[in-house]
Amino acid sequence: MGIYDGVSRVQSMKSDGIIFSKVNTDPIEIGIFLKKLESDDLEEAKAALHKLKIIFRIKMSKLKGIENSGHYKFNVMFTKILRYMNTQDFDQKRIITQRLAWALSDEKDSQEILKQLLNALRIY
Repeated sequence: MGIYDGVSRVQSMKSDGIIFSKVNTDPIEIGIFLKKLESDDLEEAKAALHKLKIIFRIKMSKLKGIENSGHYKFNVMFTKILRYMNTQDFDQKRIITQRLAWALSDEKDSQEILKQLLNALRIY
């Protein structure tokens, strides 16, 4: 006897095989993802970039006063932030990385920090 009790074609899934995961959004975890972008392991860097883009899109869609411009525009904005970071000297890059990690976190003032970062970089 199978898990579907003899039914040969089932249109829905049993919850037995579904795995849910949560991306931690505290500043330390975000900082780790940002650090992984510099990894020599291409798959690790791509996975970190994907997670960061998702977190950025979620955060941007929650900001008051910022139009939800869709995934493409948010991805372009995030790419601009990363490009700007990579053109800075070590100390400035570290500061921007810390601010971005805080801005993408779930900390109380993170939305305001994100707005300030976007304004400072003239991205939005």
